[in-house]
Amino acid sequence: MVLLAAFNGATQAQVEDILKKIVDCIHRGNDHFILLAQRDKNATTLLELGFRAADVRRIVEEELTYEDYYRGPNPNGSSNVPPRLQNSDMWEFGKVVTGNETMEVYI
Repeated sequence: MVLLAAFNGATQAQVEDILKKIVDCIHRGNDHFILLAQRDKNATTLLELGFRAADVRRIVEEELTYEDYYRGPNPNGSSNVPPRLQNSDMWEFGKVVTGNETMEVYI
């Protein structure tokens, strides 16, 4: 998996560093971490899994690893984030999670 991570733009150390930063942002509160549950497809997925925002935060804090890394950093071109984050980097992860169902999700 390390080769895949390096191929997709980041080393294992870089991915582990960004995961630490993400967890730090979660601990600092909603001004630093945003769950885009208001998007219809995200709300639908959370409902299908039976997850709340706290479940997502727990998965990111406790379960996400460099092995879940997909790609990044890439420029954040999403119009679904607050203006202050539109010039930030986007890191993408994929993880199989189990709630009411088991599915692979994009994080």
